[in-house]
Amino acid sequence: MVSCSQTGVEIGISRVELVSASAPMLPFEIEDAARSEAEVDASELTERPLPRIGQELRLNNRWVDLRVPANQVPNHYLCVCSLCLHALDELLASAPLSHIG
Repeated sequence: MVSCSQTGVEIGISRVELVSASAPMLPFEIEDAARSEAEVDASELTERPLPRIGQELRLNNRWVDLRVPANQVPNHYLCVCSLCLHALDELLASAPLSHIG
């Protein structure tokens, strides 16, 4: 067997069944987690203080916290990593390992 991939196949869905529904509310709002400590501190004495999102809540709900813009890896960083890996791959493919080093 050379490969297990299939081409030219379509799958038709005839029924969808919900097994377990999630809660309709997130543990915290992304915009609340994106605020700085200075903003939260400044709102303490106002009529509607902003919620403080603690580290324990963030870590217990990491799947939400990763969506905060400050926690996302910038695209240019990913591009640089990809270019470095590609260059290293080409270097290793072009030179025998006995000549490197």
